[in-house]
Amino acid sequence: MRALKSMAIADPEKVQRIILLTYFRAGSTFLGDILQQNWRTFYHFEPLHSLTYDERINDTKIPQAFALIDNILRCNFTNAKDYMQWVKKPSNQFLFGRNQFLWVTCHSNPKTCFDPRFVNAACVRSPVHVMKTTRLHMRHLRSYIKDNADMNFKVVFLTRDPRGIVSSRWSLDWCRFSTNCSLAPVLCREMDEDLAIFNEFETRQPSNFIKLRYEDLSLNPEHETQKLFNFLHLPFSPSVKKFLKTHTVSSRKADDKNPYSTRRNSSSMVLGWMERYTYKKVLEVQSQCEDVLHKLNHSLITSPDQLPYPNGKPKTVSIPPNKGRVWRFNKNPIAKKYLSGKKEYGQDLSDYLNNQPMVFVSNNTNIEVHKTYKVLESFSSKGTSEIVHYPIT
Repeated sequence: MRALKSMAIADPEKVQRIILLTYFRAGSTFLGDILQQNWRTFYHFEPLHSLTYDERINDTKIPQAFALIDNILRCNFTNAKDYMQWVKKPSNQFLFGRNQFLWVTCHSNPKTCFDPRFVNAACVRSPVHVMKTTRLHMRHLRSYIKDNADMNFKVVFLTRDPRGIVSSRWSLDWCRFSTNCSLAPVLCREMDEDLAIFNEFETRQPSNFIKLRYEDLSLNPEHETQKLFNFLHLPFSPSVKKFLKTHTVSSRKADDKNPYSTRRNSSSMVLGWMERYTYKKVLEVQSQCEDVLHKLNHSLITSPDQLPYPNGKPKTVSIPPNKGRVWRFNKNPIAKKYLSGKKEYGQDLSDYLNNQPMVFVSNNTNIEVHKTYKVLESFSSKGTSEIVHYPIT
């Protein structure tokens, strides 16, 4: 708190509030992190998470949502009691953990990170606020801005090719099994409405509203970031440049596979959906999203030859070498439970095998357990760290 007190309180009339509005799996975590790289930027990461999990806010919850947004953008966290209780839960602490300025200033005494008085004190010392949300319709944002004319807003509307969004959502259980989250028609209706309202915004106040395509940011991150920062009147500082350098080129496969990582080869992510779609599925999504694809200047797939795997990508299991052990392919839930109880190591393969099996590395010799396994390989890892790929048959 002492270090915080040495920082000047920002002039409330000059505080800049940037709202990043987008969709689940559109690259907003990456962009949000870019926007908070300048010191003393207060990052409100998905504040509406406390009101809805796997879909956007509906009209009935808008009064609650607006009250919460009002409290956090005005640094009145003591008034947001339900929200503070929500972020305090261990499973939700990542919501504040994403806020670099807050987290750095409270790390010496972690309890203060969730003390509303401390959060208020950090908030009022931030001349720039960024609120990233995937849970708000553009029509609701329009209403909020209209009702809060005393605040200085700039809106960044991040879009992504809906084929890429839907493909990415299918990889997440919480979204895939949701009522609407992974449905292309629902997504594209939302995008179409948002685009129409945003165009009105942009026509009336071109200096306060900007649209950015995830694809452009990924393929040319430094140029697009510099252009965005110029629009927002933010310094394109060494910390921003360093973040881009370290988070847009990654040789670590784990980063590309982690759906929540922002450290990845971003250019390789742009067209990754083309490897995951069959031609039949592409045509289905395109028929539901053709207007949006056209408005965002995305080309249509019109031939199976445009896809690397028009009939579906061959499925493989990647097994890292492990000296002196045997990898076994589990199809039996009882065996899986047995080995888990023995603290054997398991690798989740739900992405490949419809949430059923798991590969275990084990020296366990219980014959009843082993009857349930297909032995994939027994090998030594001497002198190699190469990952072995096994086709699923």
